[in-house]
Amino acid sequence: RHSSKPTAYFPLAIDNTKFNLVNPIERRNSYSIIALYSEEKRKGTSYLLAALENLKKEFPLLAVTLFGVYKRPSSLPAWINYYQKPSNLADLYNKHAIFLSASLGEGWALPPAEAMACGCAVVCTNIGGHADYAIENKTALLTKAGDSASIQTAISTLLNNDELRISLAKEGNKYL
Repeated sequence: RHSSKPTAYFPLAIDNTKFNLVNPIERRNSYSIIALYSEEKRKGTSYLLAALENLKKEFPLLAVTLFGVYKRPSSLPAWINYYQKPSNLADLYNKHAIFLSASLGEGWALPPAEAMACGCAVVCTNIGGHADYAIENKTALLTKAGDSASIQTAISTLLNNDELRISLAKEGNKYL
């Protein structure tokens, strides 16, 4: 059915002149993870942190970077790097192998898509806000929302399978 009302086209909200692949995917530290830190419960940070704590025990070489608008929380472990309002977010994405989003609900989640455009393999929750670009086992690994064990399993899968990590990162980058 057609309408006589004017329509508007809205392209993806990613600035591909800023968020793009610079650092080759194969050369990244496969144990490096980046994620958004938020104090909003719907962002799922508590599940993300619980999974990362357990993963650090299993993978001592794990290198984690979080970023956000908040000051560094005093409860954040010293082994986690934190950037408040980073001006070089695309550079940070390009220095990491995996991006993690534990959101419980989103409209259209920008950070995982930006990270994907920069060559990160994405692990994110199976929610509507990720569905436009996160395709299970093609462009991302999907986890159950609100489930730290599911997050931990997906990240562990990528840490143990560099070929899968690289494939997801390349396919995700091409998809966007």
